[in-house]
This record gives sequence, structure tokens and C-alpha cells, in this order.
Amino acid sequence: MSSELEQAEVLVNTGYQQLPKERATGSFAVVDNKLFNQQVSTDVLSRLEAVANGVVVDRSYSSTPTLMVRGLSTIQGPREVLIVVDNFPYEGELKNLNPNDIQDITILKDAAAASIWGARAGNGVIVIRTKKGQFNQPNSISFNTNVTISNKPNLYKIKQVSSDAFVEYEKFLYERGY
Repeated sequence: MSSELEQAEVLVNTGYQQLPKERATGSFAVVDNKLFNQQVSTDVLSRLEAVANGVVVDRSYSSTPTLMVRGLSTIQGPREVLIVVDNFPYEGELKNLNPNDIQDITILKDAAAASIWGARAGNGVIVIRTKKGQFNQPNSISFNTNVTISNKPNLYKIKQVSSDAFVEYEKFLYERGY
């Protein structure tokens, strides 16, 4: 038995190049596929907010959540995080990306990201690398499913409205044009 532990090499993806974490400058977080898939959700944002440090998702102001990396960076300017998918800036919403197609995510959090991506990186950069086919590899199929188990609801414990109250409510709505 070997006493040396095999360590997986962690690569930081800046959007232009991949570097070993020892050679990368700045503050970053790497979320690999295994860690990303530990969360159960139908969108990228819900999976990412639970496993990446420095990522804040604010769902209080509107139906569209606001994504921040390392907090609010500007008051007057744009507040959007720069999202890079497969080395190109992505202008769409994260909810449009299939989480099952993501290989890994690197979050660049500081001024080193601005040296790579310019002023748009002032609020942080999320670099997403998607899964791709490889040369001379056999075909493969992946399958992902989620199951939720809960108790059967007891419908007799639900409080019901009396028929008089229901009729009054329907009259109230009708008088107001509903």
C-alpha cells in the first residue's frame, strides 16, 4: 500500500485559460461537477448558491433573483455579475441553462478577474464550462432523477369554509368584476 495520497488536480478556469490553482492569482472558488450535483434543483442558481462561498442570491425584491459575488460592488452602475459560458460572455439568464449540462463552475471574485475581463468583471465573474464530447470515446447516456417522499395528506384536517361564507365571497368578487 502506498502512503502517498493521490490528489486530484484542481484547475481554475478564467474563461481564457485553465491554470492549476497554485499558479492562479486572486480569489476564486471552484465548484466541480460532483459538488454541483449534490444539490437537487431544476436551475443553476439554486444549486450554486448552496455550495459556492462568496455567492449571494437575493430573492427579496422581485421574482427574478439578483446574483452577487462578494457583495454589492457599485451603487450607481450596473450590478450584474459577468457570466461566461464556454469562454464567451453570456447575456442570457442563468435559469435558461440546463444544470445537467454543466461540467464545472469557477467563480472569480476580485481584481484579478478585472485584469482578464475588464470593467464588466467589477461585480465578479462566473465562468461555466459545459460538458462536451471527446474524440475516440464511446457513446454514453446519463440519467438523472429526483424523488421526493412525503406523508399522505389528511384531507379531513383541512379547515373548510361554510357554504354561507363561500356564497358571500363569490358575491363580493362578482360585484367587483371578477
